[in-house]
Amino acid sequence: MDKIFFKPGQHSTKEIEAFMDGLCDNLFINDTYYGNLNIALITISDLLAACGQNSSIGLEYGTDHKLLFIHIDNIDSEIYKRLKTDKLEDDRQNEMEVLKHVCNSIDFHNDDLILSFDIAAVHDSIFKYRLKLMQEYFNKVKVNS
Repeated sequence: MDKIFFKPGQHSTKEIEAFMDGLCDNLFINDTYYGNLNIALITISDLLAACGQNSSIGLEYGTDHKLLFIHIDNIDSEIYKRLKTDKLEDDRQNEMEVLKHVCNSIDFHNDDLILSFDIAAVHDSIFKYRLKLMQEYFNKVKVNS
């Protein structure tokens, strides 16, 4: 999936959801994970807007099929510093706490904000489901042969 750019804030929900739909379709991510990812991205978008981010940010993802990494770049340097040092107004601190609860980690690297999510269980559950189907199929074949 290509990188998307959008101006943070409440009006960006449509772009975030389109990004999420593509990501979840490509990685076979279920609704439970979709919810956490969506909450994280909408929260960071609202937080950046509330902190004064007026220019567009970039959003893209990467994965090793165990972790999903969402890279957010083009963050204003002053806002980036405030996020990195947790120097936010009290009402914005709650949004940062939400992020910390829905993400496995929040990292700051080379002026990018990187949110990571453990998605290994998604692929493990798919594997277990397919294994169960195959076992049932082969048990039927043995019984009928």
